[in-house]
Amino acid sequence: MSIYSSVKSIQSNLKHLSWVAQRVAAGDYKQHVSSLGRFSDSFNEMIDQLSHYREKMEHISNTDVLTGIANRRAFNQMIKKLWDKDIPCAVVFIDIDGLKYVNDDYGHSEGNHYIKEVCQILKMNLKEDELIFRIGGDELLILLKKEDAYTCEERLLEIRLQFRKEMKRKYRIHVILVLVVWILIKKKTKQLMNI
Repeated sequence: MSIYSSVKSIQSNLKHLSWVAQRVAAGDYKQHVSSLGRFSDSFNEMIDQLSHYREKMEHISNTDVLTGIANRRAFNQMIKKLWDKDIPCAVVFIDIDGLKYVNDDYGHSEGNHYIKEVCQILKMNLKEDELIFRIGGDELLILLKKEDAYTCEERLLEIRLQFRKEMKRKYRIHVILVLVVWILIKKKTKQLMNI
């Protein structure tokens, strides 16, 4: 092989490496290089680690630390996704009424335990296509991918019954479930996302 063809090969490999680096910088972690020996292995390992860390950070940024359920950011992303795909849905707004008394009388760690218990019971009783989000201190949302108010109302009654069966009534506290039917209208979406 001549020096000229060696230089051309190196230039070609570096151009490819540069292109792959640009793709990775743009978030495409499926790219890999293969023609540069050990350097390729190290570069590919770096891409895999970046991809793993990005997925981990995405999970952390969309998960409520206390309960392990999805958070407000995840809710906003899901609403946008449903909006983009024109999928109708309903939102069940849940307020843990009286949590202040638990925090005041028994302490915040007991209040946190209660929030976790409520989330766990609700999560266990959701169907596969239903999602729960914690959007604030004692405020939760359940997203139902339903098309009509009657179906949503039936499902809300089921959730209430299942919840009451399993909830331990330890404190002067109750959970209020309020159904809000969301219709895909931009104006209402904007209001909903500003909850």
